[in-house]
Amino acid sequence: MNLLRKLRIIPFFRCRGFRFVLTALFPPVICLLAELGQSQDIVALWQFSLSRTGVTLFSWIITAAVFRIFSLLTRRAWTGGALTALLYMIVSTVDYYKNLSSGSHLLVTDIQMLDSMSGVGDFASLTFSPGLLGCWLGAAAMVFLLWCADIRFIRRPGRRWLSVGAIAWLTAIIVCVPELFQPVCRIFGIDSTYTYNAFGEAERFANNNLISNLVVSISQQADSAVEQPESYSDDLIEGLIDERDKAESLPPVPFSKPNIIVIMSESFADMRVLDDDPALDEIYAAFDRVLADSRTSPGRAVMPTFGGGTVKTEFELLFGLPVRSLNDAFIPHSLLDGEENAFTFPGLCADMGYSTAYIHPYYAEFYGRADTYSRYGFDRLLFLEDMTVPLGHNGYTDDDAVYRQAEALMAETTGPDYIHITTMQNHMPYGGAEEGDEYSCYLDGIRKTCLSLEAFLDRLEKSGEETVVLFTGDHFPYFTEKGNIYKQAGITGKNCRILYEQSCFIWSSGSSIADVLPKGEISSFYLPHLLFRAAGLPEEAFISAMLESMERTPVYSMAAEIARNDRLLDTLTYDRVLGEGYSNDEAKRRNVSERPD
Repeated sequence: MNLLRKLRIIPFFRCRGFRFVLTALFPPVICLLAELGQSQDIVALWQFSLSRTGVTLFSWIITAAVFRIFSLLTRRAWTGGALTALLYMIVSTVDYYKNLSSGSHLLVTDIQMLDSMSGVGDFASLTFSPGLLGCWLGAAAMVFLLWCADIRFIRRPGRRWLSVGAIAWLTAIIVCVPELFQPVCRIFGIDSTYTYNAFGEAERFANNNLISNLVVSISQQADSAVEQPESYSDDLIEGLIDERDKAESLPPVPFSKPNIIVIMSESFADMRVLDDDPALDEIYAAFDRVLADSRTSPGRAVMPTFGGGTVKTEFELLFGLPVRSLNDAFIPHSLLDGEENAFTFPGLCADMGYSTAYIHPYYAEFYGRADTYSRYGFDRLLFLEDMTVPLGHNGYTDDDAVYRQAEALMAETTGPDYIHITTMQNHMPYGGAEEGDEYSCYLDGIRKTCLSLEAFLDRLEKSGEETVVLFTGDHFPYFTEKGNIYKQAGITGKNCRILYEQSCFIWSSGSSIADVLPKGEISSFYLPHLLFRAAGLPEEAFISAMLESMERTPVYSMAAEIARNDRLLDTLTYDRVLGEGYSNDEAKRRNVSERPD
């Protein structure tokens, strides 16, 4: 310790010129170390800095603002530098491992996953990186030099806080106000293109690098708030929902109550749309047999996400509403008012006397599902720790185990069941990643999924209970650089629309429902409405209005190039997620639940 204290009194460290140079160099050095830690390629970083000098300069300016704010707050340059270096190197490390595991880069929306880090860690391939360690040591060395220089800010608190406020306010205003940020982007050559897909994000990242791209992400997130529709009121909702269809949408009493099962299959995708290998037909043979069944209505659904963001698809299937109308919110249910129950399809079934359950063999806290989904109308929520059947052996719970858990729940009840299943079997990372064989590993899981699904439907048929099943994948899978079939297929941000399309079906254990799903593509949020129709359940005015909207706007998604917004869909989504729920007819729901079976 005495030696360290002596360092501080060395004249070189006390020299005003050294202190000035050190504080001037600290932001660009820390910024470059963060960029290098993420990329692990010093040549590529050097070429980027030379070719994109404006973007590099902008990143340095942002870093200098962060460094100055922290230094003024703590009154010492070394503590401000330590906080800046720690923040930047954490961002660099997270982006490095996220890109290594999934091929995607860090966005500000990923911060919403901080309370689920234990679950996120299961998805990452965490391997030691000497290059990343070297960048951390370099950042620590810069902080040590600041400590030796012992630069202090002895301004009076009032002036210090005024300086902090001015820098923070100016930075926030420039970044968060689009009218100011867009001219800044043009001046520095920053790519601020809005993109809905991981491929477009990767292309934007290549133009911006880590720090500037993260700032663009912050700016776009700040501008993504869902606005209240103009003239929003009960009268507006009544005007949008045609009153003439309300009485006609209710079938005559009595009506049947079949079991309803929604299967959202993790990362299920029919890779034959990209790969013409004849061997794939054998892998999907069981799935094809289900689609060919006379009791199956096959279809094509456009999903709201690719590679991740399972809760987006889950939201559309539970609410029957488009995520697009929520400005493609990263976690749609985070927008809900936490004090009241949400207007969901399981809640609607619960009002009609159904026993309702949600099954997801993963951690309850992941995406905050346990807290939020308890207000969705489910009687029971079953997560990984709640499973009562064997869980499989492949790292995640087998699909077959989840299906048998659903059967166990149905055996415990006497009336009809509504069960929503979100599987985990085919979640990344895939076991063959070390040998560069991720794709084969993924397809092996898909083969098992198809066989387990066919066997499950066969058992449902033999059970003697009338059951209607909706099946769809939540999104196409991510692959790392080693097993990236999308790159081999030439997929880019401009032609990736096909990766948002899913084969889906509605199946009935009873009579044929072959014509329930339309022949063309529809957005996934229409599927629960069509499922209710296939089950012969009463249609609220909301459901009738949505099915009429399907005829007019079959696809409403960020993945589709739609010239203008749909007023009905946007208004109903706002009403049922953020608004007063004028479209939710509680009185009619109570009357329906009292009707005899």
